[in-house]
Amino acid sequence: MKSPERNYKRIAGLVVLTTTLFVSGCSGIESGPSGDSGRGKNSDNSKKVVKLVLPTGGTADEEPYYQGQVKKFNDLNPDIDLQVQFIPSAQYGNTTTLMFASDDWPDIIRMNGSIATKMTISYEKGWIRPLDTYVTEEFKKRFPNNFFSPGGRLYIDGKLYGIPFNDNRETAFRPLYVNMDILKKFGYSAPPKTWSELREMGAKMTKDGGGKVYGYSTTSSVNLDGINLFETNNGKYLDAHLTEGAFIYDTKTGKSAASNPQLVEAVKFLQSMNADKTFMPGFESVDLAKLYQQFATGSVAMFIGQNWVAPEIRKLNPQINMVLAPMPVPDSGRKGYKAIYGVSEPFYGITSKSKHPEAAWKAIEFFSTPEFHEGWYNIVQLPTVFFDKYRFAQPDEGRDKVARQILEGAKTDLRVGPYPTQIDPNAEKLLSAIQANAPKPNLNELINLAVIGNKDYESLAKDYDQKMEKIVDEQIAAMASSGIKISRNVLIAPSDWDPTKDYIK
Repeated sequence: MKSPERNYKRIAGLVVLTTTLFVSGCSGIESGPSGDSGRGKNSDNSKKVVKLVLPTGGTADEEPYYQGQVKKFNDLNPDIDLQVQFIPSAQYGNTTTLMFASDDWPDIIRMNGSIATKMTISYEKGWIRPLDTYVTEEFKKRFPNNFFSPGGRLYIDGKLYGIPFNDNRETAFRPLYVNMDILKKFGYSAPPKTWSELREMGAKMTKDGGGKVYGYSTTSSVNLDGINLFETNNGKYLDAHLTEGAFIYDTKTGKSAASNPQLVEAVKFLQSMNADKTFMPGFESVDLAKLYQQFATGSVAMFIGQNWVAPEIRKLNPQINMVLAPMPVPDSGRKGYKAIYGVSEPFYGITSKSKHPEAAWKAIEFFSTPEFHEGWYNIVQLPTVFFDKYRFAQPDEGRDKVARQILEGAKTDLRVGPYPTQIDPNAEKLLSAIQANAPKPNLNELINLAVIGNKDYESLAKDYDQKMEKIVDEQIAAMASSGIKISRNVLIAPSDWDPTKDYIK
């Protein structure tokens, strides 16, 4: 699900990568999985033109890199003319949807995060085709262990539909950003590891900072801090898309669990920090750009954020002594981990109406190498699936330190968990319908109300659970009336799931 802050959302634009291949051969086969091009001519001696369109996310900083890669690809494939065009991010959903609504279908799409073409939606709409005939065992060996596990997110109903780019553990990690120079100024040598340490350190720095330094700032909205503190300690309670969703459920019963003990505890903790007057003024609605500036310049000591924020902060202050720390846990000890859907996240897919899937696969193979990934990393400064294979030909101590902190933090805070679409591909449709019809005020609004207005969250959440239960039943009935048989069983985790370990099938 798309976080309000992100999901691999970039601050600038989105790329549409347009690949035009001039292919000789009337067979219509441009290249097989091995990448060999077909030869020959059409009856009229003209070259056959094949267009591949790949909408892919990125910042403006990536454009020069992509242009360089286009030249490299074209040099290696003289029968192909690869072109790149950037599209503003706000237009991405409409642009790709219009492509599918018209006869101008793209051949390759990007499917990560919560974009309009994410894999579960693309599968449901019939936009993508299985890739099993193209993906060889040799290709799979390029990637880390378990990335192509049959029960993972790259598969639906036993068939492979997606190729990874990002490491799902990296994209799901929510670090505690710590400005170590501020901590040292106030007598601390390390980031907080427990909630009581976070509370004590934050309150002291805000009090002693005299209005010039604040020990802790909420993110864009305080509910995100509550969800992030809860998720890293949640055990058997999951949300509909595992990132800041409106529907949290008990994986043993399949029932709404907004009032679960771990979330209640997290909200009470934030209420205590608010009572201590730790938060920066205006915490009710934080301007993120301003927050990053204040953190980079030494006015804010700590905040919980997304990993993609780190490169932006380093741009503001390249010399900052910053640590991306694992999330502090309750003093009573960790009760669970943040669950993520699968080791790998689908990124590339080939559309079902592509007339030239072999050519599309050739392009995907080009983008699925450690060399291409390392070049992207040098620009974006966030690790990909091939981080352990980078040569670090362009070393940057600060960048590489942050990347390793992200990956190490993810190992500490995250575990691969089961997810409903493993049980039934229609689960995505059910979860989306449940969230779209969530009670008002929704869960995130209730957390804000409780922390800002000092309300009894547990009481509010129990009422919310009762209302949500009715909505779940209504949406199951609605799907049944449309011919889709589904039940709460999709929300119940397999009996062999241990929330303290990775669930990889």
